[in-house]
Amino acid sequence: MLNSHQLDQVERVCDRVAFVRQGHVDAVETLQAGAQSAHVLRVRWTEGAPEATSSERLGLVARDAGAELRGVTPPEARFTVSGDVEAARLVRALVGAGVPIIEVTPEEGRLERLFLEPRAGTPPAPPAPPAGGAS
Repeated sequence: MLNSHQLDQVERVCDRVAFVRQGHVDAVETLQAGAQSAHVLRVRWTEGAPEATSSERLGLVARDAGAELRGVTPPEARFTVSGDVEAARLVRALVGAGVPIIEVTPEEGRLERLFLEPRAGTPPAPPAPPAGGAS
């Protein structure tokens, strides 16, 4: 049994999860299907590298790294990767291709979506605390 609010970590190590709201089990989910699904990474870069960050160039680099370009809205792109090893390979390839990366973040995970999704008869989950933890 693991108790954590770090849903991305729970998603990596657990095959079942129970959501507890207001002291009651609200839902139980099986994660095997989610564990095998692709992950989406958001990659943000600094301005000033139009050749390296064109949709065509990003798509070629992604394909060569075993990833898929999902979309580009400068200065950001979204890529599908199958796991952490592929994510690291993609980032190395993008840097090697001259993309001036300043941030790489995963898109909201499956558990986060399930947790934030209101269920019949229960209030929605509270918003996440601000960065820094104190309020």
